[in-house]
Amino acid sequence: MISAVVSTGGQSVRDKGADKSIGGAEHESAVYGVRIGMDVESALRAVFINAERVAGQEKPDVLRREGESKKDIRVLYKSLPKGELQIVFHDGSRVSQIILSYKQEPIIDDLRLPYSGTIGSTTSTIHNTSAAQSGTDSPVLNDGSKSIEEFASVNAGKLDRYNARKVGNVDRSQGDLLDGTRYDDRYSVGYVDSLRLQKIWWRDEKTDDGFSIRVAFVGKKQTSAGGKFVPSVVQKIISINPGDQEKFDKSRP
Repeated sequence: MISAVVSTGGQSVRDKGADKSIGGAEHESAVYGVRIGMDVESALRAVFINAERVAGQEKPDVLRREGESKKDIRVLYKSLPKGELQIVFHDGSRVSQIILSYKQEPIIDDLRLPYSGTIGSTTSTIHNTSAAQSGTDSPVLNDGSKSIEEFASVNAGKLDRYNARKVGNVDRSQGDLLDGTRYDDRYSVGYVDSLRLQKIWWRDEKTDDGFSIRVAFVGKKQTSAGGKFVPSVVQKIISINPGDQEKFDKSRP
């Protein structure tokens, strides 16, 4: 029941290093310590402790029953430090979905998310659209003969140094930043809408219980005029991998 906040527990991830990322802790398959498979008491306690709630804030702000049989329970925390948090308990017993709507939206470069699904391309890339080669009006290019580090060193005077918010300062086709940092290549990239104005990044993570978890980030919807800018992320969604619901149901409680 949603009235108690006591025990600890939850599913275990097969590879304990699987949710570590060059993009930082935000890539973990958890929000405020809440993970897929946790029981109700464990999940509520994790939020209470990790969101630094105080006495009187043990319970969520909203509770709603869902599904055909009304056995699933969705709870909502309206004003946590990171934003609004929704947790769905399948059959009212175990966490099956976690949705965080960010209060302060991170940009995708801060999360090291790839700008598109073309990482690994050998196409020459414009590193800086504003810095011109000496004596020409052409932008500085890397033909692939030098590493990112070597190229940045040789052209140090012609390049703006790393600025995540400037698309032109990033070699997105090779997945590198000018400082040599790589993008997190575990993620696939797609679109939420047919107009291709809202991106989504997702990866799947296996568990010891036989099902996979899907970690996804939803980008802010862009206008046609703003579609070329580096988007921010509006939501983080952790759920059971589509098709693995039966495996989740059969897994140990």
